[in-house]
Amino acid sequence: MQTDDASNLFQTDAALAKSDARRVKAERASKIGDPISLPSKVLALQVRAQDAWIAESGWVARRVNLTTGKAKKVFKGHQGPCTSLAILDCSGGDDILFTGSWDKTVRAWNAETGECISSTPAHTDFVKSLLLIPWLNILLSGGSDRQINLWDLKAFTASCDDRGLRKLKTLKEHTRPVEALALAEPGHLGSSANEAIFYSADSMGVIRSWLVKRDEDDVAVTMKDLFEGHHTSVPDLLIGEGGLWSASVDNQVLFHPIPRTQPPQSPTPIVHPDYVKSLCLLPSAFHPTAPLLLTGSVDEDIRVYDVSDILENASRGDDASAKEIANVKGHFGEVSSLKCWIKEGEGGKEPWVVSASLDGTLRRWSMKDILNPPAIPSDDEKPETPIMTEDEERELAELLASDDE
Repeated sequence: MQTDDASNLFQTDAALAKSDARRVKAERASKIGDPISLPSKVLALQVRAQDAWIAESGWVARRVNLTTGKAKKVFKGHQGPCTSLAILDCSGGDDILFTGSWDKTVRAWNAETGECISSTPAHTDFVKSLLLIPWLNILLSGGSDRQINLWDLKAFTASCDDRGLRKLKTLKEHTRPVEALALAEPGHLGSSANEAIFYSADSMGVIRSWLVKRDEDDVAVTMKDLFEGHHTSVPDLLIGEGGLWSASVDNQVLFHPIPRTQPPQSPTPIVHPDYVKSLCLLPSAFHPTAPLLLTGSVDEDIRVYDVSDILENASRGDDASAKEIANVKGHFGEVSSLKCWIKEGEGGKEPWVVSASLDGTLRRWSMKDILNPPAIPSDDEKPETPIMTEDEERELAELLASDDE
């Protein structure tokens, strides 16, 4: 087969067919989920108030107003895809945005002005994940070099010079790239005012929990537990409803109750047809009648699960299952992140969900959309014929009459 399109060279028929299917889907779903189009793939997402903070494959981070869809600030400087981000709330001053990248650095930015405060060589390979422990003034970074680094934020402000971050400690227990990090908030799952518990996951499916204690400049870290069940990479971790949720490219989501049952029980899997890349547990205010878990997959779908049975039975080690209640379609690329959003408008506050994708869009979903997903138009569905006003009908009649003369 000959082709003049260089992008088609060396692609299999299956790959070309998949590409064509995505193009068609993109056209049909162009209005589904009220999309915000971005210049490159979305690799990470945070939502704060009415803004989305985005890490992009196009070497930038971006702040976007979720109501208008307009960019408020673009953070440029990385020399590779921006993979991760974290935002430090600085009371009395400008907040600080931290970003990690394939260029092996962690950059700090004034979140309001966009000025780069510092660039720190953080890892010997790609930076894959970032996590703040704000009450201990610590930033964690996980990398493809299999390490977790702890960075000191005590003296770090949005107006400091380019001194970079000071490393407190390096953890080397993981034997594969560190893909995801998650934090237990104070008073939750063992964290307290002068210590914290966090979780890390790697590309072999190994999940570890850690206890961090800080007394002034003395920082001690102890590995607490090992969570098994996954067979390969875990790209997302989530804490909520009395335990740890993990998403994996082994096509499973697992719930690990904490404290763990004794003896430890095998977690009940929520099996998907393809790799699972992102998780979002909806607060009870979003759906008071049942706990709902949202998952994002490589197959481009967002699935909605009622996890009541898992929560009721998992801590006892009994058999349990999740009930899929909806499948939200619209993206035409991997769903890389899912976040809750309290949308503020003239009518008050409403619960929404924001999804991010490798298709280069953010999509905004009301709870009505989540529970009763809009359908993507099919081939034989034609757009509705626009309804003309009385004046337009009169003008058309006059034009037709003049053609007959």
